[in-house]
Amino acid sequence: MSIKLIPEILDEVRGCKTSDEVRTVLLANQSPAIKLMFQYVYRPDSSFTIKELLEFTPDPGPLGLSPSSLYYELGRFYVLQDAKVLGLKKKQEILVRICQSIHPSEAALVGQIIKKDLEIPLLTRELVESLWPNLFCDSKGHRI
Repeated sequence: MSIKLIPEILDEVRGCKTSDEVRTVLLANQSPAIKLMFQYVYRPDSSFTIKELLEFTPDPGPLGLSPSSLYYELGRFYVLQDAKVLGLKKKQEILVRICQSIHPSEAALVGQIIKKDLEIPLLTRELVESLWPNLFCDSKGHRI
């Protein structure tokens, strides 16, 4: 069995007809990166300085053969958030580098993440929280 890239997982979720089907797909493909993505999208204390994708040269390689992937790059997203004291120009450079190093389908997903909207009606914070109840808690275990 091969590991699906995050856009492939979300494409499968888009094809689901019920919340139970969405839960099954997410549980079958769970990873630290996908959980981190949900935290960036659904946590109210997660806010990105840059609200739109910038122009970048897309990676021409086929899906799965780009120099990097969201599984790795999501771990660097914290530098793009408002809470990180870093100049806007530097954040823009980092965002462009991330988008250039991943497949265009993943770069499109980056745009959805920074807008905090995955554009999948059945995929909600409540559904994600039902799968991983502690995902939206602070360090003291309080719900955020």
